[in-house]
Amino acid sequence: MSDDHLVLDDPARHSRRAFVSALLVAAGGAQVVAQPSSAPVPAATSRRLRVGVAGLVHGHVRGLMGALGKRSDIDLVGVFDADAALRARFGTQHGLEATRLFADLDTLLTTARPEALLVYTNTFDHLAVIETAARRGVHVMVEKPLAVSVAHATAMATAAARG
Repeated sequence: MSDDHLVLDDPARHSRRAFVSALLVAAGGAQVVAQPSSAPVPAATSRRLRVGVAGLVHGHVRGLMGALGKRSDIDLVGVFDADAALRARFGTQHGLEATRLFADLDTLLTTARPEALLVYTNTFDHLAVIETAARRGVHVMVEKPLAVSVAHATAMATAAARG
């Protein structure tokens, strides 16, 4: 198994994560692979996955927007970037209403309530985004590299375990 796969031991327990995995793969992120389990797998849901974007500085966010246009099972509920000009330009380019553009990550998370957050910030900001999302139990996908240091990676793991 390569570095870009995360193995989940129980697909029934992680069925929502498997759904998030399909989105993450489409967005160029890590793939989540469920291992066989004796637990029953719940029926697929027709409910759309609520996804938010944090940061617009990583180029892969443009690929995400192309992938989202081909999906009917995902709602882009909000986009955060602190840079007002970048946020406005992105919103215009992709036809996003101003109500889905946020200057503050906390506001995006409490107002738009995404179930998953796709992170396209600079690497140094990954820790703050993960800690903020983990406090609300929101799944997160970040681009490589994950962290700027072992200390940041350890803090991310701690936040994820708590969240």
